[in-house]
Amino acid sequence: MSATSDLPYSESKLSLESLVESLLFVADQPVPVNRLAAVLNTGTRQVENAINSLQQSLQGRGLRLQRSKSHVQVTTAPEAAATMETFLG
Repeated sequence: MSATSDLPYSESKLSLESLVESLLFVADQPVPVNRLAAVLNTGTRQVENAINSLQQSLQGRGLRLQRSKSHVQVTTAPEAAATMETFLG
């Protein structure tokens, strides 16, 4: 990791919501909220708020946030399943 990984998210040019979105996008499995908080050097409450905001902004879009207990991940919208199947063959 780079030396900037120890900086609080507040020193980033991106919002906390954008950083959470970026981390979830590259994750290959559900991510614990406390892991996101640790990487972003902030509290779990702030991360939960960012997740809730991101979830609202994704309504009606092609991506969704899926929660399972304290884990979260980005998934495709269930309504896009048939199109995804056609695309993936």
